[in-house]
Amino acid sequence: MPNCETMLEARVESVSGSFYEIADRLLSVETDADWTTRLAEVFFSGLHLLPSLGSDTAAHLRLKIITEPPPPLPTNLERFKVPGGICHKNHQSYFLEVKGSRIDVDEKDSKQVRVWLGNTADARTRVSLITVMAYAVPAALRRVGLYDLHAAALIEPQSGTCFLFPGPSRSGKTSLSLRLAASGWHYLSDDMVVLSEGEEGVEARGLRRPFQMSDDPLAGHQLPRLNDARSVTIPNDSEKHRLDPEILFPGQFARSAQPGVLCFPVITGEPRSRLEETTKAEAMMRLIVMCPWSNYDSSAAREHLRVLSHLVRQCHTYTLHAGRDIFDEPNGASTLLTRLVKEV
Repeated sequence: MPNCETMLEARVESVSGSFYEIADRLLSVETDADWTTRLAEVFFSGLHLLPSLGSDTAAHLRLKIITEPPPPLPTNLERFKVPGGICHKNHQSYFLEVKGSRIDVDEKDSKQVRVWLGNTADARTRVSLITVMAYAVPAALRRVGLYDLHAAALIEPQSGTCFLFPGPSRSGKTSLSLRLAASGWHYLSDDMVVLSEGEEGVEARGLRRPFQMSDDPLAGHQLPRLNDARSVTIPNDSEKHRLDPEILFPGQFARSAQPGVLCFPVITGEPRSRLEETTKAEAMMRLIVMCPWSNYDSSAAREHLRVLSHLVRQCHTYTLHAGRDIFDEPNGASTLLTRLVKEV
């Protein structure tokens, strides 16, 4: 996610709303302080949302970032833990307390998400601010039918088939993305996409702009312009660096695609890799586990689950048991997956 080392000290000339566009949805971002305006600018610079000349009347939803204390929580809310915080919810809304701040997500039709930033030292650290924004922005996008999924997305150059590689952190998504892009595949993202329903099926769009990679998988890998693309370590994961894929793979970014293959990666450590066909039911179960907000976010859950179901139906579904050859042979991943496209 974006580097926030100096965002608390940075100043802008005036406080005003800004607008970003993705998939024909216009997002209005409203702030009440100079430093929160800068926070939003830096965070969105790391996402594939395009700055836009919009207006409040044309905005499909509003994200409000507020430095004042939040109002009291409603009563009779269900309460449970989420990574880094506590979620309070009912059948329409939810309230997420995380890192000393609170995110209020109203019913789906409200088209509004409010972020109440805490005023303690812990709440204002880079890690805390990144975590809060990383929860708030996907919540806002879900309000307009864009559903986040932890997955790499790349396009096989000969057939134009889009592969999605859903998986948790350290499942090999970025390693695969680097090797496939180095073999000529176009990329949407190495880790985070948003899904939406179009007239012809489910579409995927890259959400996070930079790649994030630890040093070990990069050791000995001969990628042109690697040193130019490598950036600072990530505030909430000091073992990883940012990589700018536009420097590494110029002209290979694809803004959107219709996935044709769902391929769940599992690192095995075995000498050779293999593909195993996965049933549609198993693929759907894996996606639901990976998308907990399809259950937590009650007012958007039905549409969220429908998009996941349509995705599974339109894709061939596999598990990629990734062995050492995938990571040792520069074109190993591309050869294996291109052969799969020809077979299906």
